[in-house]
Amino acid sequence: MAEEFNLHKLHIFVTVAEELHFTRSAEKLFMSQPALTRQIRALEESIGVRLFERGTRSVALTRPGEVLFREARRVLDAAGVALAATLRAANTSGDALALGCVESSTENLLPRVMTTFCQVRPETSVEVHQGHTRELERALLTGAVDCAIVRPPVASQDLEVRLLYTEPLVAVVPESFPITGSAVDLEKLRDTPFIIHSEELGTSVSAAITQVCISAGFVPNIAETATSTAMVLGLVAAGKGVALLPKSYSLTRPFGVRMVNLRDTRSVVGVAVAWRPGSERDPVLRDMIRMIRAAAPDVPDTSAA
Repeated sequence: MAEEFNLHKLHIFVTVAEELHFTRSAEKLFMSQPALTRQIRALEESIGVRLFERGTRSVALTRPGEVLFREARRVLDAAGVALAATLRAANTSGDALALGCVESSTENLLPRVMTTFCQVRPETSVEVHQGHTRELERALLTGAVDCAIVRPPVASQDLEVRLLYTEPLVAVVPESFPITGSAVDLEKLRDTPFIIHSEELGTSVSAAITQVCISAGFVPNIAETATSTAMVLGLVAAGKGVALLPKSYSLTRPFGVRMVNLRDTRSVVGVAVAWRPGSERDPVLRDMIRMIRAAAPDVPDTSAA
């Protein structure tokens, strides 16, 4: 039975479990559908358990299949971590570390962290990968990055996450938008079109925007979605609507828009550092996590890395 649980066969099973469609899975795996069906049946026969319920128009995981799906993904993720670490070690002459970060952290937190880290560990090569939280979460699980500065919440339960600080949201409006004063009540934007990040990016900021608008008594009228913050700012500058963004973006002073504070002090989003449990035993990574936390504004802390 042991030989049936190689990474290739687990990858085939996980692909079918994710797609729940044999034709799409076969195309994704560059296999014929009959060959894929034989692989799954051979796996089921080797362990004596039915993994899928097959109907004429649907495919579903059985309860044992759900368990194997969960555990197989962990095995594949762990294999990815091992491979990524091995390749980084092979391609560098000394210590190396891959750091992920959300875009807004590159304006304030990341420069402070890198300045300190390079002074303390000048021999260590640091690769910085920018992305959205969902992308960085996947990169952590697969070992593509060692730790990441993200915006909670993080969906995976297989990561250590520590809050660094919170920051307020600000209203981003076209320069000609009729707002007087340095702050605005969110309710005043009730009838204004909103621009947010696309849902597939999984940004926690978009979820926070919806929640704070609901708390202010309205559901935001989403007029446009964008695949990057630069696109959000460009659409606002073009007069397509308004946006809410973390205040750290005010440091960039984008062309054609104004950043206006919100009077609602509950309109905040968090910034956190995340890593794989146990990986902080590596002294280089432990130093990076420590320096990230030291560079952040003070927040209540109940645990140590």
